[in-house]
Amino acid sequence: MTKLISYLSRKVCYVIIFYLKRTSSDRAVAAQKIIVYPAFKDSKTSYDILNRIAWALGKSRATVSFLGVKPVPFVNSQENFVHQVQNLQHIDTADLRDFDLILIHSWKSFFFPSIWFKWEKTRLIDPVFFSSTESDQLRKLSFEILADSEKQRIFDESSSIFSMFLKRVGNKTRSICFTTGPSFDQYGAFRYSSTDLKIVCNSAVKNTDFLSVIGGPDIIVFADPVFHFSPSTYAHLFRDYVLNCTRLYPEAILIIPESSVPILLGWYPELSGKVLGIRTQREFHFPTANSFSVRSSDNVLTFLMLPLASALTKEVAVIGADGRNPDEKYFWQHSKTAQMHSHMDSAFQVHPSFFRDRNYASYYDQHCDFLEQLLKFGESKGITYYSLTPSYIPSFKSRSKK
Repeated sequence: MTKLISYLSRKVCYVIIFYLKRTSSDRAVAAQKIIVYPAFKDSKTSYDILNRIAWALGKSRATVSFLGVKPVPFVNSQENFVHQVQNLQHIDTADLRDFDLILIHSWKSFFFPSIWFKWEKTRLIDPVFFSSTESDQLRKLSFEILADSEKQRIFDESSSIFSMFLKRVGNKTRSICFTTGPSFDQYGAFRYSSTDLKIVCNSAVKNTDFLSVIGGPDIIVFADPVFHFSPSTYAHLFRDYVLNCTRLYPEAILIIPESSVPILLGWYPELSGKVLGIRTQREFHFPTANSFSVRSSDNVLTFLMLPLASALTKEVAVIGADGRNPDEKYFWQHSKTAQMHSHMDSAFQVHPSFFRDRNYASYYDQHCDFLEQLLKFGESKGITYYSLTPSYIPSFKSRSKK
């Protein structure tokens, strides 16, 4: 009962906050002065929160001010970023009106009188608040504070790279989407042709044997704020695997959400020219060089893999999309060769609300419904879809190919 009351109170607050911010402009344009609020009361909280912000803003020119106790590093589940940046500064007093953006690290503080009528320039980054609020706010923070001209530059460069990529892969006739369910391990049972376009997602990039068997990826996609764009040791290791993959296969391009480009390139400048930021829209759409966007969804298969595959070839195969066993307690099972199981605890510890507030069964049902709509949309355009491996997902059960 206590957990239910806690969940409901945070959910109600989430809805109220969403409404308050929706009725304001809710934007931070070219923010240069940022403050963390309220004042820190202990060094561990100070380090925990400031380290997240250091990761999120890394190479940004914005100055981040904070009040209260200074951070003291301690061993936790995050990589140390706070000492790699120069833009954090301790101050004794502050007038919130003097700042472009307010980062609130304790969610109840959102309702303090000092925050009233400043909702348009607040961002909630409390890791125990609600669902993915904290992780998603931090993932896109360095993009949000850019001037509109900088945002447009990112999009224009991405569209240009995609245009060149389209010319390079014009001979491809089939796309294969490699996802990371247990049947991913069957990758060696299939033959791959030079006319196959290979789209690899998430931590499949760690499996060098797989990468060798398929001849390397053409496109690498990832989008998750917790597993990919986070200061956790899990996410940090994942990005190391991505770097290694791009070094082994330099022709591969990376396609990620447009709002994730600054944070990734800020810390990994060697990926410049390989990273494409794709925009989102409300309707189903397969990206082109002139309209580099997709409909947003919460799963990398429906968000990036299938729309990209559908834009590039008329035949789309899927490997490793097992779906969810009816007895499953988590999202679904993953291949042990395409997941960093020993580092999962760091993701749980750094982003507790993401997992605590997740209804896995409901998420899966919504995923299956969205997937079916997407496949029907593609089929209406003459595209054929099928799964090469067994799946619990109804859409792939009815579209399997042995």
